[in-house]
Amino acid sequence: MACVHNEDHIAPLLNLVEIAHSSHEHSTAFSLTLLHLLELTGHSAVVLHRYKQNADDNVPTSIDRIVNAYRCFEQQNSQQVYITLLTYVVVSPYSTLFNDVCYLALIRKICLILVPFHKSFDGAQQTVNHAFQSLNHDVLAYAPCYVAILVDRSLHTATRAQTNQVLQRIALFFLGGPNDREALALASRMANNLYISLTIVSFLCQIGDPKLPKDKHKDEERKLDDAAIPYC
Repeated sequence: MACVHNEDHIAPLLNLVEIAHSSHEHSTAFSLTLLHLLELTGHSAVVLHRYKQNADDNVPTSIDRIVNAYRCFEQQNSQQVYITLLTYVVVSPYSTLFNDVCYLALIRKICLILVPFHKSFDGAQQTVNHAFQSLNHDVLAYAPCYVAILVDRSLHTATRAQTNQVLQRIALFFLGGPNDREALALASRMANNLYISLTIVSFLCQIGDPKLPKDKHKDEERKLDDAAIPYC
């Protein structure tokens, strides 16, 4: 599930979708839930609903333009990208917006929530949005699934059509644990692309004092980490 606040967040998301979808012939399709986050002003009630374009509205809204951008991307990559898109809109105060994000993730049985980084870059200066930062902190604390933060450095990554035979390099720093194993699974999916080179840097923890009692949970996590690495 990808959360977007505005139209600036759609381009890096599409770049990630494109690179995450493998060109491998046996690659499976995946489902993307797009959640447009809007701040509630005034005394209106919180709203969470499926997106439906208003045919009577001649002036497209922000979410209309976001969905249209995705549809254009989908048409241009119809032979390579197989994604089911569901779009939702939530209007809520930023202080409680994380509740709606977590609720939708729960009922949709989402495995990964993607939220935009709270800092934006335009090449010359950096802008910090403290409302986004607070939301990300709360989502990380209360999400019923894994959470990833998408950092856009405004490098304007080219599309597949422009990089059909250009090798792109991806690095994964693996610290261990369930969140890193999920990141490893996503990176491994990317590596199925013929023009993706994946480098994994695994950090190993120092073995504890053998005289101390063993931590069964840590031992199980370490076994899962060791099992995940060879199959990436």
